Amino acid sequence: MSSSLKVKIGLIGFGTVARRHADVIAKSQRFDLCAIASTAPVLDGPDCPVFAHHGELLAHESIVDAVAICTPPAVRYHIARDALMAGKDVLLEKPPSVTLGEIIALEQLARRMRLSLFAAWHSRFNGAVRMAERVLSQRQIHRIGISWLEDVERWHANQDWIWEAKGLGVFDAGINAIAILSQIVPSPVIVTESVMWASPGRAAPIAARVDGHLADGSAELRIDLDWRVSQDCRELRIECADGSALLLGQSGRSLEVDGVRLIAETNQEYERLYAHFGSLIEQRTSDVDIEPLRLTTDAFMIARHFTA
Repeated sequence: MSSSLKVKIGLIGFGTVARRHADVIAKSQRFDLCAIASTAPVLDGPDCPVFAHHGELLAHESIVDAVAICTPPAVRYHIARDALMAGKDVLLEKPPSVTLGEIIALEQLARRMRLSLFAAWHSRFNGAVRMAERVLSQRQIHRIGISWLEDVERWHANQDWIWEAKGLGVFDAGINAIAILSQIVPSPVIVTESVMWASPGRAAPIAARVDGHLADGSAELRIDLDWRVSQDCRELRIECADGSALLLGQSGRSLEVDGVRLIAETNQEYERLYAHFGSLIEQRTSDVDIEPLRLTTDAFMIARHFTA
C-alpha cells in the first residue's frame, strides 16, 4: 500500500496502551494517525488534532477512515457503535466489550454497514502462539496449566476503573492468556469451577482460579490469575498424551518443547495486529472472535466469591 493510500486512523482514549498503538502507527506503511479523542489532556502526544470527546472527532467526517478504541472496557460499546454508524472501520482493544450481547450487536451492525470490525486479541499475534498451535495440532493434549501473575501496583497503578464491575479486575490481564488458550486448543473450553477473590470495597477480583476441560474431553485445565505477586509470570504449560510438554512463556513470545526453546521473540504483536487490521479493511471483512470473552463470562457466571 503506497503512502497516498494509507488509512487515516484516529485513537479514542490515550492512556498507556494507546501510546503503544501510536508508536506502531507512526512506523506503519498502512496507517496515518490523524486524530485523537481523549477525555483527559494529551500533553505530549503525536502531532495531530486532539478532541475532548469521540463525538467531536466523528463529527469531522473526513478526518479519519477508521478508529482504534483504547478506552476502559465499560464505554467501548457506545463508542464503537457511534463510530460504525459514522461509517468508520473499528479496532477494539481487548476485551472488545464487557458483555457478549454488546460484541454480537456490534458485529451485526458492522456487517449491515459493510465495515470492518476487529476484536484485537493482541497476544495471539506472537509468533510462538502460532507455532504452538501448529505443534498441538499433531498431538493430543492431556493437561493445561496457566499462570498469569502480575504486580498490580506496577502495571495498573491509579486505574480505579479496573476495580469496577465492568473493569474485569485481574481478568483484564488474564484474558490475554485466555485468548492464547482459545487460539491453540482444538475445541472449546468448558468451565467447571471458578473462584474469585476481591479486595474489600472492590467489585472486580484481584485474583481468580478457574478449572475446566476441553469440550472433547481430552484435557484438564487450571487457570491461576493473581495481581498480588512481586514477580511477573505469564505462561501456559501444556502436557501431551505422548509425554511431551510445551511451555509458552513471556506472554506468548517464547515456546519450549521438552525443554528445547524453538522461538523467543521481541514484542511484535501490535505491528502484526495492525498489519492484520489493514488486510481486513482492504478485504472489507471483520475478525470478531468472542470465545475468550465467552470463557471469561462463564467463569464469572459460576464463580464463588471471597474477600482477599
